[in-house]
Amino acid sequence: MASEESLIYVIKYIEFFGVRTPIVMQNAPGPCPLIAIVNILLLKGRVQLPQKDQKAIGSEQLIGVVVDCLKRSMPKDLPVEHRADYEKNLRDAIDSLHGLEFGLDVNLYFDKVDHFEFTTGCVLLDLLALNLVHGWIIPESDPAYKYIVPFSYNQLLDKVVKMDTASQPVDLDFSTSYDGCASVADIREVIEVHRFWADTASQLTNAGVEQLKAHLKDGEMVVFFRNNHFNTMLKKDDQLYLLLTDLGFLETSSVVWEHLKSHSETVLVNNVFEERPMSTSIPSLRAERILNITNNDTRGTEVVRLTEWPTLEGLADLLHTVFEHDLPAAYYMQYSDEDGDLISITTTLELREAFRQAENENPKEPVLSLFVGALKKGGGVLRSSLAAESLSTPPPAETLSSSSAGSSASTAGSSGANLSQAPLKSQD
Repeated sequence: MASEESLIYVIKYIEFFGVRTPIVMQNAPGPCPLIAIVNILLLKGRVQLPQKDQKAIGSEQLIGVVVDCLKRSMPKDLPVEHRADYEKNLRDAIDSLHGLEFGLDVNLYFDKVDHFEFTTGCVLLDLLALNLVHGWIIPESDPAYKYIVPFSYNQLLDKVVKMDTASQPVDLDFSTSYDGCASVADIREVIEVHRFWADTASQLTNAGVEQLKAHLKDGEMVVFFRNNHFNTMLKKDDQLYLLLTDLGFLETSSVVWEHLKSHSETVLVNNVFEERPMSTSIPSLRAERILNITNNDTRGTEVVRLTEWPTLEGLADLLHTVFEHDLPAAYYMQYSDEDGDLISITTTLELREAFRQAENENPKEPVLSLFVGALKKGGGVLRSSLAAESLSTPPPAETLSSSSAGSSASTAGSSGANLSQAPLKSQD
């Protein structure tokens, strides 16, 4: 998470349609919404940095640039009867700017790329005449469509949590009679919703990519939300490009954009949108490993972004840092294997196997979902896998505790890949 002290943002200069233009790079977790907004304003020429050839800028200066743009954007012919409402919205938007350094809460819907619940962050974007989009779209052909589309992200999670709480472990042989259990229709709904969640853990689908291409105008720049991160997106010649603002690309003038070809395929391109072959002179995208950690007792979920997988001791300390007082002194930790069975993690070997599975499933951006909860003496834990046929008992020994060494990982907000009642929030 970004520090409450003033951040210093590094500036990179790129050629944008023949014009030398500054962009703000991200050198700390947290401020990606602010950076995405500022970079659109810079690329459009709507704002300028305080100094020519400026190499870095403080957070107060950067926020001041946006404030000045907001004030200039006030319509000159605004009717008197609307002025009070506009000025209130303007004050709310300005007050929200400092919060953008620590993330932005969003609540999306799965039917349209521009369908979000209206929040203070949306007020800011509206006043700046900028659009917020996402690509987490479910196609009408998907069996889960009728269960997903009527709800927002938060509403759907609340619904699923209630279904999970009411559900009993069942054998999913639909020829069997389930006395006292949920109906077959209810079970099918749970299965389809969870399948969609698992299949779209990156919060981007091919249906979303295609709808983005159809929705955006050529040359349009928008704030793009994906996987708890905000980017500057440009549509050019019916293709989608994301501005590369990772600090690792600061000294690389030949790599400027990431071409988003599909939900799983991207390539790096230069300032004129030509694909660049990877070489020793061009850094690859920074390796990133993601832990989706769900506390089964509180239903809270956090996303932790890492450059390296932690040790067993480091993970224990990380869990206590993430969940603070919500993590019991004795607890179990599990993950779902390729067959959907929950596997307990108590040893370094078991932890490495969990990491190996995550690397095999998505080598570019490995994601491991962990489930933790209170270890009950003599008790069992209901398996969260939809294929569960019985109760699984957490291991009684080698339980993770709070006596482990520290970890350098930082939390990155709440994830849509797991079940949580917290809103989506970017903090990376």
